[in-house]
Amino acid sequence: MAEEEKESKTEEPTDKKLGDTRKKGRTAKSQEVNTVILLIAAVIYFLYMGFYMIDGVILVMREYFVSAGVYDMTPSSTQFLIKITFNQLFLLTMPFMFTMALAGVLSNYWQNDGWIFSWDPLKPKFNKLNPLTGWKKILGKEGLMNLGKSLVKLTLISTAVYMASDDEWELIPVLMNSTIIQIFQVLGEQTLNLVLKVLFVLIILAIIDFA
Repeated sequence: MAEEEKESKTEEPTDKKLGDTRKKGRTAKSQEVNTVILLIAAVIYFLYMGFYMIDGVILVMREYFVSAGVYDMTPSSTQFLIKITFNQLFLLTMPFMFTMALAGVLSNYWQNDGWIFSWDPLKPKFNKLNPLTGWKKILGKEGLMNLGKSLVKLTLISTAVYMASDDEWELIPVLMNSTIIQIFQVLGEQTLNLVLKVLFVLIILAIIDFA
């Protein structure tokens, strides 16, 4: 009897079970693939739209300095200034947020091989609040394997960050005498260099995880 139960637990899932699981939004996805796609989308966006955002931030800062001695800082004028600034920053960041949301949707669509609409992942599951169950999951075989993979990822990414930024500390004294535009330009180039190296590591991890 015990052998029959064991065999029933280890047998391959049927198409119906797979379909029911898919309807509940429980599909096999790689978080590394999602991260890589989002990072690629961010890099492409900033390559083409980065100067637009920088110009917008500079314009907001310029308005602050120009109006520093013009407006009386009363509660109403301060509230109005904060509102205007928030609206300007929102308009600057809205295209980026839309791009990242679109990249996330397309990534999930590609990994799920189609659209999946399900409220099941949003339903509260009180059994997950049990600390005993949580510790068993963390200290179990799968939890320890995930911990090992996370440590390897952290080590590789930290190494890439160190290699990308190790030679850039010499630029700090030079930037002290530079204009705001020059500072933004140098920081943008160094950030892009850093992101590309981290992206290279993440692509390798995503290929291993997805394969």
